[in-house]
This record gives sequence, structure tokens and C-alpha cells, in this order.
Amino acid sequence: MITTDKAANQDCPDYPDAEKTGSPGRLSGHNPQGESKGLSMGVKVRQKTKGKGNPWWIFINHEGQRKSIKAGDKRTAERKAAKIEKMLRTGQYQLNTDQAEPKITFKKVAGEWIDEIKITRKASTHERYSQILDLHVLPKFGKRDITEITRGEVKNFFVKKLEDGCARSSVGLYRDVISGVFNNAIYQELVSANPALGVTKKLGLEGGKDLNVDPLDFEETQVFLEGCRTIAPEYYAFFFMALRTGMRLGELLAIQWGDVDFNSGYIVVRRTYKRGQFTETKNKKSRRVDMSEALKAVLQDQATRQKKDTLKNGWSEPPELVFTTQAGKALEQNYIRRVFKRVLKKAGLREIRIHDLRHTYASQMLSLGESPVYVKEQLGHHSIQLTVDTYGHWIKTERACGANKLDNPQLSISANAQSTSIRQNSAPKTHPENIKAVTP
Repeated sequence: MITTDKAANQDCPDYPDAEKTGSPGRLSGHNPQGESKGLSMGVKVRQKTKGKGNPWWIFINHEGQRKSIKAGDKRTAERKAAKIEKMLRTGQYQLNTDQAEPKITFKKVAGEWIDEIKITRKASTHERYSQILDLHVLPKFGKRDITEITRGEVKNFFVKKLEDGCARSSVGLYRDVISGVFNNAIYQELVSANPALGVTKKLGLEGGKDLNVDPLDFEETQVFLEGCRTIAPEYYAFFFMALRTGMRLGELLAIQWGDVDFNSGYIVVRRTYKRGQFTETKNKKSRRVDMSEALKAVLQDQATRQKKDTLKNGWSEPPELVFTTQAGKALEQNYIRRVFKRVLKKAGLREIRIHDLRHTYASQMLSLGESPVYVKEQLGHHSIQLTVDTYGHWIKTERACGANKLDNPQLSISANAQSTSIRQNSAPKTHPENIKAVTP
């Protein structure tokens, strides 16, 4: 019968710390003649040192031989202990030989998980998770037995990443990867609990996002576009459209001429592009993005330019895509990022991400007084809350003017007259039933 020792707050000197088979010996207080009384076999589960996050061990005492096995969390230890006890009863478990269960490493389970999700996740997501595993998670946990990794170790891993300067959003991705691997281990009945669950909440990392927004101001935007005309004129239309629509990078690269309606003045965002693959948009919905008159003119010039390239290169027809390589193929994200950085540097501007062009569009529209609801629809955000949380301090308000209204006597007189008019047109002071009783 398996027992769980509740007096686990003290070290256990009667058992070896290492996982090994001891020579014949006794437990503390063990009666050598106890075997004849049915005490020849004992399997206990306990912590060597009590405390949340500390591992649980299996202690075996069988026919004078002892062994301790580190088993991970309590439920895993109890499950393994039950298996060992059954094997002891049937004579299948010999303590004088190394019959510990084969070590199942975190790396092995992680490899199975990353292969399984390849068919269910977007290629970009699978690639990102693979990179996180290889660069961050496996160097820390890869060689460890997955049953031995504790919640405390996972928490310390996240804390160290934060101390090293990682963004909260990055730590959130590490959490997603580690949690995915452990969920797979739970499905395989290797562990009974996921040590990554609840850790980021405990660290106060949930309930908020990194708002790493670094847009260009109006002057910087003009410098960038002027620089682009001379530094990379073939990509001027691309960057102009980015700054006038706020589209995501993959969405810009996937726009086709069939998506552009010059007559109605809008562009339909239907897909995104990355590394040779066209997929649906981030929120899996298409949307209309308004096209300014200036953008319409720039895109018409781009269409003319493509027609000239078609004749020059002997193509049968112009490319479907609005923005292409010189060979008429889709532009890759990393390539256009390099062009963007080159323009920034040669134009004498600070280094920002290409995604900050999206932030530039949103912040400038809001600072000019455009409705957050309109900007939300243009950007394709799933909720107005996301738009307000991200760009709230660019939303133009009348708060400053409002503070000065009481200091303007003309506004005060006007407001007083309006208030009097409203009061006179409101409900009569005399109850309607008593009006007839009043004599003129």
C-alpha cells in the first residue's frame, strides 16, 4: 500500500539523496523480523523538504533493500509509485538492478509538440515557436526530465528573462510555448499538472500589453518620404501607402490590383503574405480601407510604371500584385525591412520598426481629430478598446479648452441665456391640475 508521509517538513536522513539502490539495511525503527509480519514491502511518497515547488520522491523499502526516486509533482509520484508497487508484488521490479523508468526529456516532448501543431497553426506562428524553443527554452529545460520541472523553476526562468530586458509580450510567448509542451505531456499522461499555468499572472504580467509604439511625427514623415524618392524611388508607392492606410506589412505585400477600386476610392484588404504563402488576414476578416486622393494618384503612377516594366521585360501581362520585385514576384518581408532601414539611415532619421508606420498612421489621424471608431475600422482592430489602449494619448480632446471656458465672460453669458431658455421650456412650476384655478 502506498503511503504519503505528511511529516515532510524535515529532511529524510534515512534515505539516500541520490537516486540509487542501497545495500540491505533498515528504515528508522524498522524491525528486522517485520518481514514475517507482512512488512517486507513499502512504497512511500513524500517530499524530502516540504514546500511548494519542491519535488516529490518515491521511497522504496523491499526485503531489506532501499531506493529513492525523484518523481516530480505529487500526482506524478503517486502514479509512478502505484506502478512500482504492482511490479514489486508480481516480482517484476528488482531493486538490485537499475530499473528506473526511462528518462523522458523536455526536448523529446517539445519535439513531438512542435511537429503536431505544424498542421494547425499558421506557418509564421510555427516558425516563431520553433525559434523560441531553440533559442530560449531548450537551452534551459531541454535535457531535463519533464516530470522533474517545477513551477518555481518556470517562474524563475520568466523572471530572469524580464531582468535580461525581454519585453512582457516576449515572456508571454515563452509561456505559451512551455505551456503547450506541458499540455502535450499531460495528454500523454507523463505529468499531471502544467507548471506554466498561472505563473505570468502571479508575476503581474497579465492584464496588459507592451505598448511599444514609436511613430514618426509629421515632420519626420515628410523627411522620410522625400528621402525615399531619391534613395529607393521604386518603393516610394509602397511606403506612401503604408503611411496613408496603416495596413500591416503582410497586408501591403498581398494587395492585388483587383483589390483597388479607383472609382469608389477604397482598397479591400483580403489576405496577407509572408515567405511565399498567402493566408487570410490576422482577424480572418476582409475590410475596406479608404484611399486618399494623394494615394490614388501615387497608385495610378505605380500602375503605369508596372505596365512599362511589363513591356520592357516581355511579360504577357502586368503582375497581379501592386508591389513586386524587378522580376514581377512578391516582395519578401525581410527584404522590404532592409530597404526601410536603409532609407531611415540615409535620411538621417532615428531607427524604428517598419510596423511603426502603422502606428504613425493611427497616431497622426487621431491627433488631427479623427474618430477612434473610424481609425479602428481602418486598422482592422477587433475592438475599439484595443485602439484606445494603444493610441489613447493621441486622441484629440477639448479638455484643455474646457478648463478655460469659465474664464470667458462671453461664453458664460451665452451659457446662462441657454440655461434660462431651457428652464422656461421645461415642466411648469404650477401643477397642471391647479392652472385653471389661477385667475388672470
